[in-house]
Amino acid sequence: MEFNHGTELLELCEKNKMPISLVMKKREAEFSGITEEEVEKKMRKAWKIMKESARKPLKNPVLSIGGLIGGEAKKLKEYHEKGRSVCGDLMSRAITYAMAVLEAKPSNAAGYCTGRRYGHHAGSQPFEQKHQAAVRNHRSDSQQAPSADDCGQCHH
Repeated sequence: MEFNHGTELLELCEKNKMPISLVMKKREAEFSGITEEEVEKKMRKAWKIMKESARKPLKNPVLSIGGLIGGEAKKLKEYHEKGRSVCGDLMSRAITYAMAVLEAKPSNAAGYCTGRRYGHHAGSQPFEQKHQAAVRNHRSDSQQAPSADDCGQCHH
């Protein structure tokens, strides 16, 4: 189930008479060497973490990693709840959650990098190839290779 572009993905879907979701699940299982059930379990874990990252700062504001923002998501939520918005309900909610994710600390995710497959690595060289190269080239005092959940680009 390998592809490099969206058009190739769509061709795979058509050829195999499968929805994108199933092709992606099969690709992930094949690429990672795990079962589709394990892929589903990992995806559900990532989904839970992503939801927490979007909701937690709305209740308990925190400074962003860089310390430049913190608490704005909660203010946006409160402003929206008062029925005040310059861009409508849907866009206000989207902006609020986007700001909350910016404020969320990766430590909230218990060290699990959701960006590994489902976020900021999308569209780049497949992360797994980068990770495998990092494992092969890793040298440290402990000789312990980076974990599969550590992309090396996230700050957790």
